[in-house]
Amino acid sequence: MWNLIVHIPDTFPKPYELKNGKTSIGRAATNDIFLEDVGASRHHAEIHVDEAEKKISIIDLNSTNGTFVNHERIFGECPLKAEDMIRIGQVIFDLVMPGEENEIRQNAYGTHRFTRELLLESLDQHAILLYDVARKLNFATSLGMIVEALTTLLKHSMGVQSCQIIMKDLFGKFDGPSSTPLALRALQNRAAEVSPTEMYVPVLSGDESMALMSLRRERPGTRPFTMNHLQIAVAISHQASLTIQRMNLLERVRREEQIRQLFTRFVSPSEVKLLLKNYLETGELPPLHEYKVMVMFGDIAE
Repeated sequence: MWNLIVHIPDTFPKPYELKNGKTSIGRAATNDIFLEDVGASRHHAEIHVDEAEKKISIIDLNSTNGTFVNHERIFGECPLKAEDMIRIGQVIFDLVMPGEENEIRQNAYGTHRFTRELLLESLDQHAILLYDVARKLNFATSLGMIVEALTTLLKHSMGVQSCQIIMKDLFGKFDGPSSTPLALRALQNRAAEVSPTEMYVPVLSGDESMALMSLRRERPGTRPFTMNHLQIAVAISHQASLTIQRMNLLERVRREEQIRQLFTRFVSPSEVKLLLKNYLETGELPPLHEYKVMVMFGDIAE
């Protein structure tokens, strides 16, 4: 039996079992799969399942904004196979056949280094999701808001029950997710570590791990992590890295301006420039020294 995993923005993924025959998709409430998306037509597409011939296909019903299979717009009928991705508006459908899940799942287990190919594939496969991620993270004005937004996005997009974002300053300080063997291996190798029910993905800036994403499936009967889940996590970690770097840069500029305003009250502009230069190079202000001085006051008469 074929299944569709339906990904709607800001909601948890929902499985839909495709029955033999026709399944209608669209914005009209009379459809088998109702889409409350402005990009969907009232009667957008149909999925046809022929169990006798073991065939499945999708038909675009001359929709306004189109039906996309694996990033290509289709016209008329298009045959489908396991792991195909369908997009209608902002809604993503992953096509899964339970009889083939074992082979799909095994590809996700183990260590996955952040190669250029893995990153590019992840970004290419999940462009719609990244648009939503970038839109939400752009409103974040603190690291706390970034962590909250990432946690919600990961739970919704991957359907996990437990999700934590551990920032760099908390690595190894508590007996928590960042201290498990898989997490430590992910930080050491700067790579994603995946098991059937756990996934640890570092947020990298060059060779530095700025944060660690801890994802766990705790509900019995939920699907184990697949390569598609790994790609989603890698794509989100890349966007998170850019956002955290932007936040750190803004914080650095804000602190520099505070220091500049403070020093301007007491020393000359040339001294302020020298002090700031030293601060930018070392990250510290010059140490304070105590001196004994003598001050002489004089009155000069003409």
